Amino acid sequence: MEKVTVKIPYTCEVFREKTLNEKKCWVKLVQQVDASKKGGYMYEGPFGKVGELNDLPIGGLLLIHYQRNYKEQQCVQLCVVQESGELEILEVTERTDWALFLRNRATEYLAAHPAAAVQTPQRINLSHVSTEDLLEELCRRDRRYCPAPGGWSEPD
Repeated sequence: MEKVTVKIPYTCEVFREKTLNEKKCWVKLVQQVDASKKGGYMYEGPFGKVGELNDLPIGGLLLIHYQRNYKEQQCVQLCVVQESGELEILEVTERTDWALFLRNRATEYLAAHPAAAVQTPQRINLSHVSTEDLLEELCRRDRRYCPAPGGWSEPD
């Protein structure tokens, strides 16, 4: 996916003239929404930096969280990265339940724009495999992990 350099502003639609707590502001490139998780943890993807330049994919979905000194004074924006480097705002909310409020909109966007979503590989359940078998396979793949005379060695 083609990228563009974007500076995420320290201003949001709600707090245009109010002072923000810069340490409490964050941005995430949303690649997947996991509805089984609670709050902002349902939005999966890498974090970027508010107030700094970020290389972001065109069409990427951003979740930007702005906060003042009090937890109830927050503004959350769901935005799309444009080819020009501008951000198109899809939704803005001050709600304390912002994660649930924005979930459907984010899910719909990612479904309609599959290039913006990153498919994460499924994890293989290895709980039924013995520790000894796992260590043996690790040793087979990388001799640095093979047991030394005094026990298992650490990699260099």
